[in-house]
Amino acid sequence: NGRVEPSNEGITHSDPDGARFFQDLVAGKRGYRLVHTSEWTSRIWQRVNIHMSTGHPVWIYERE
Repeated sequence: NGRVEPSNEGITHSDPDGARFFQDLVAGKRGYRLVHTSEWTSRIWQRVNIHMSTGHPVWIYERE
């Protein structure tokens, strides 16, 4: 079919407990709340997507 699965997808499927933890965290089911999101912004440079982290939003949580 010509499609390539990203390497992080394979990792996610091989760790169902970790995947569930982060799904619950984002859904507010782990006793933490989102307190800050940092995102790349620039009027000059474009965001670069490498290593599945550079240029992506960073979410900061704290315990409720």
